[in-house]
Amino acid sequence: MSRVGQGLRAVLSWERVIAAESGRLRITWLGLAAIALLVIFSGYIPSDGTDLGRVKVTLRLVEGIVTFAAMTLVIVLGAYFIPYEEMQNRRILITGVLPAQRWAILAGTALGVFRVSAIFLAVGMGFLAFKLYVTERPAMLRHVAGRESHPAQYIIYRGEKYEKGTVTLPPGKELEVHFVRSRPEVGAALRVTPYSTGGRYMEITVRILGEEPKVEDGEVAIMGQPTERLAAPGGSKEIALYFSNASAGRISIPLSEASIVEETVPLWSNMLRAMMLRWTALLYLSLVTVGVSAFLGMIPTLIVSSGVVLGGYLAPFVNALMRLPRYEEGAQVSASWEALRWVGKLFGDLAHAGPGESLPLGEIITYGHIASALWLLVNGAVVFAVGWYMLKRREVAA
Repeated sequence: MSRVGQGLRAVLSWERVIAAESGRLRITWLGLAAIALLVIFSGYIPSDGTDLGRVKVTLRLVEGIVTFAAMTLVIVLGAYFIPYEEMQNRRILITGVLPAQRWAILAGTALGVFRVSAIFLAVGMGFLAFKLYVTERPAMLRHVAGRESHPAQYIIYRGEKYEKGTVTLPPGKELEVHFVRSRPEVGAALRVTPYSTGGRYMEITVRILGEEPKVEDGEVAIMGQPTERLAAPGGSKEIALYFSNASAGRISIPLSEASIVEETVPLWSNMLRAMMLRWTALLYLSLVTVGVSAFLGMIPTLIVSSGVVLGGYLAPFVNALMRLPRYEEGAQVSASWEALRWVGKLFGDLAHAGPGESLPLGEIITYGHIASALWLLVNGAVVFAVGWYMLKRREVAA
């Protein structure tokens, strides 16, 4: 057998050892038990009191906790299985049973830790999907199906047509927001974002134009939060949303924040795509953790890997906050820090590959998103290679 074949065989053998040892650790099973309990009792998580609010909060919170738990498992196991003192003194005890070169030990450990965390994440996401499809109505799950967004066409107010800008609605007045469906054969959500001059909360009436008025058309909306209504499959290509101001203050509707969101893939398919994104982040984190642990030790590794996760999330989020459009008479104010932009380039995909708003908001995760997240593996491979090189130099010096 060639040296490459022997090396790969050693890597896979070590990967099986690490995965088996991880399966015997109490932290792995305690984590799974905690996730199962979280999913079972997720219906008691506080929300806005509506069925849709409960589904969105469940998706956002449970999926986020499951992903962060899997990342924590990667960091802990990656630091635990590469003891710094044993690597430095060349006396990893298990090598007496399973001899292997140092690079094979590192690579096998990274893959073994990744396999355990990937299974952990898949089980947690499976629990969540099973709970939602068993307890929720199919019509409700359509609200969070994978969908693509298209801008609204225009607003009709007092017989006049507005194709840009913002329309301000006095109390007791109504307007129509018109959309064009690219795929009338599938369901869609018509979405507008109201702003109020009279406080954070506002009373509104919203329904699809042409439908019979219903009691549930009226609601209390939160300023800056999207309000949507579902359109059933079929019907005409042009569709409109009726919006009425039932508050005491004025309400403004920016056309730029009105959109039609059409169903593209069901929720379970979007959850599978999300899981593929999370797996990319877990493999990246596994490579970084094992690479750093090889020449720094457990405590520094815990700090560095946790910092990578925080940096990967906070840098693009802070950058996004600096670019956040502010509603000031239709103007947009934006700013950005150049340093944050470069940090976002380095770690930004971790935010897109980790828990976020995509599932609860019904945004489709495309294969393009998954492909772009693979850039993380290049960063992780570089850190892993540096760790192996530093370990090798230490052994030569010894």
